[in-house]
Amino acid sequence: MKYLSILILLFSRLSFAQVEFEKWEAKTPNYVLVSSSNNKDFQSSSLLSFLQKIYTLFISEPDGDNCPFSPSCSNFFIEAVEKSNIITGAFLFSDRFTRDMNPFKDSSQYRKLKNRKLYDPVEKYISSK
Repeated sequence: MKYLSILILLFSRLSFAQVEFEKWEAKTPNYVLVSSSNNKDFQSSSLLSFLQKIYTLFISEPDGDNCPFSPSCSNFFIEAVEKSNIITGAFLFSDRFTRDMNPFKDSSQYRKLKNRKLYDPVEKYISSK
């Protein structure tokens, strides 16, 4: 039985061996890039608008206009996702939201606008390339 299994392994290895002329044969690479960016843009924009509607419906409207920051949290989230990606935008939004909810926040690091809101743009957290 032991010899039979060794023979089967040996023959299976030899039967799938690479032939020498296939090994060194020149291959022409295919550089065609198939792009479905229109579909992705539509999906990300619809997902983005869906998330914004959920946030507005469940958090923003019941809370009222109590956000101390000038770009509201929902607008901050939309801008962060548009300027980076959905994951980075979600992390930036959660950071912003926790700073908004913090009663001990230091407002001296933000510029105050005429409407007494604190200016906290997305560009402050996303490095420009």
